[in-house]
Amino acid sequence: MIAEAELTPEEFSVMFGETVKPDVDSSIAEVQTNLDNYQQGVSNYMRYDNTGTLTLGKTDNNFQTQLTNTKMAFMEGSSEVAYISNQSMFITTARVTDTLSLGTNNGYGYFDWVVTPTGLGLKWRDPGFGGIKVTMRFSGIGTVPANFYISNNYNSAIFNAANAEAGNGITEPFEWTINGIQERTAVTFTQHDVDVSGYTRTGSETTITSDTVLTDVVITTPFTNVYTPTT
Repeated sequence: MIAEAELTPEEFSVMFGETVKPDVDSSIAEVQTNLDNYQQGVSNYMRYDNTGTLTLGKTDNNFQTQLTNTKMAFMEGSSEVAYISNQSMFITTARVTDTLSLGTNNGYGYFDWVVTPTGLGLKWRDPGFGGIKVTMRFSGIGTVPANFYISNNYNSAIFNAANAEAGNGITEPFEWTINGIQERTAVTFTQHDVDVSGYTRTGSETTITSDTVLTDVVITTPFTNVYTPTT
């Protein structure tokens, strides 16, 4: 591996080079000869210019990627074949091999352009729904904090020991479930009043954001609080 840097008033370039030798099935002498004859120099580079553009490319390839603080462009030679900017993507030619969905995570559903045996079809798809199970376990103490609770930014539900669906929080974790959450939604949960006098609490952060909800799936968001007596 060879690295070379060049600094000029117009740009800063870094070149990474390596030698790729194709495999040859022959005797040792023939292999050595063929390797010498078929050596191919391949160089990858990153180049900054005085406009603040970072260009990524390969010396033996006609494609480049250019990055600025507002745009990512994909180049084929001097032609800009696609770019992403201001929450929009522009492309000269797009090929969708299965499904193109139009819609947002707003609860109304989606239009899907789909490939069928007879051509291109358009169909309406209702949004899917799933659920989130929240669990909480307290380790290192004999009883759970009397006033603890968990809030969330999805609805007004408050989780505590009294309304837990399962568990006791010590030998088995408490469990609560929110169903009917639209797909691709993430929910942030916050635990309150979980500190205990005379103990140091470690483990889960105060706030946890779930994974995004999947259709017809209940995902789990766990809280685990570990308590160590202070010395």
